[in-house]
Amino acid sequence: MDQTIHVRPATADDLPFIRSLAERFARVGTPAWRDAQQMWEFHQQSAEEVGDAIDTRDLVLIAEDVQGNHLGFIHVTHATDFFTQEPQGYVADLAVSAQAEGKGVGRALMEQAEVWARTQGYRLLVLDVFAFNMRARTFYTHLGYAEETVKMVKEL
Repeated sequence: MDQTIHVRPATADDLPFIRSLAERFARVGTPAWRDAQQMWEFHQQSAEEVGDAIDTRDLVLIAEDVQGNHLGFIHVTHATDFFTQEPQGYVADLAVSAQAEGKGVGRALMEQAEVWARTQGYRLLVLDVFAFNMRARTFYTHLGYAEETVKMVKEL
């Protein structure tokens, strides 16, 4: 991990920063068959749920620079594999500020998520990403994640 990036557990004081990154999720785009306003509201609600996850069994981490400026956050929760019912870790949210993109922040947060998942006894850490989000898909592939299923959608 880059020594200029410090990763620590999130606290309630970090909620304004976490909420501010909800906009980053919305900027990724919205599939044509989804309502942009509903997606925006979902991302806002998701940010609130991250706040609810602080101090629970979930993992919520904040990445900061050496001056204590917020750079990004990750929320990892417990899940069950659909096919095998095997317990696994699930990356519910990962967001990095625009200024911190490409500087190793996402990687540092994912590395800590993997450490946490191993300490939970999980064999797998999984996540979802929109098919059109090629930047994120490339990032996760570079970290060693493989695509497993593809959700197909047809608007009627």
